[in-house]
Amino acid sequence: MIIALFKSTFEILKKNYYKAQFEPTILSIFINPSYFIRRDLFNNISILALKIQGSLLDFGCGRKPYQNLFTNSFSYIGLDLDHSDKLKNNVFADLFYDGVTIPIEDYTIDNIFSSETFELLPDPNQILCEFNRILKPGGKLLITVPFVWEEHWRPYDNVRYTEIGIKNLLQNNGFEILESRKSTSYFASVLQLFITYLWRVVFPNNKLLKGLFTILLISPFNLLGIIIDFFSRKNSDSYFYLNTVVLAHKKN
Repeated sequence: MIIALFKSTFEILKKNYYKAQFEPTILSIFINPSYFIRRDLFNNISILALKIQGSLLDFGCGRKPYQNLFTNSFSYIGLDLDHSDKLKNNVFADLFYDGVTIPIEDYTIDNIFSSETFELLPDPNQILCEFNRILKPGGKLLITVPFVWEEHWRPYDNVRYTEIGIKNLLQNNGFEILESRKSTSYFASVLQLFITYLWRVVFPNNKLLKGLFTILLISPFNLLGIIIDFFSRKNSDSYFYLNTVVLAHKKN
């Protein structure tokens, strides 16, 4: 009885912890060292997700952290790379692909969503060709890509995109840009990188100590950053940011 209660409580805490890593909650301020990048990604995706209707493919879905934002989608399919069994246990994919061909029939998907995945692709043009193949005419693509961020998912991390770069890539592959957003203000971007440095380099590797340092030291930076970012955002230029969020549609 006690063991079952402990497991249930642990699972609830684990679920809330993971949720706080991607959604801008009060809890996120105190436990999320990536608060600013995740907050602004969540907010921008939330706005553009409302313009998505019909079936949706989440390309590079991971654990599907943004699924609940697509309230107008009647079908949500998560797809990820066919990794090792260990990595598969950390994703909630409905389908896996071999890195080349998406196992979906031609012209059957209304929309595609892909967040923080394109920087990992060795040949984005080939994948966009696949997107064109499976999307219905006029189908929409909502994509987010990093512009400034640390190297991750080694050895797959390949490239960074400016807003101009990702828009050109999409346009050269048969997509028309509907809306583009630069995610995270200048001040928040700089502060986020500083916080990430503390968390990655300065803090000890012990998980318990790292969590304690996050609550005690990073949360004050998050709180201070929220206040300063609120007053400085309107005056912030758009030359330094962390991510680009783009909504496009297939031309034909």
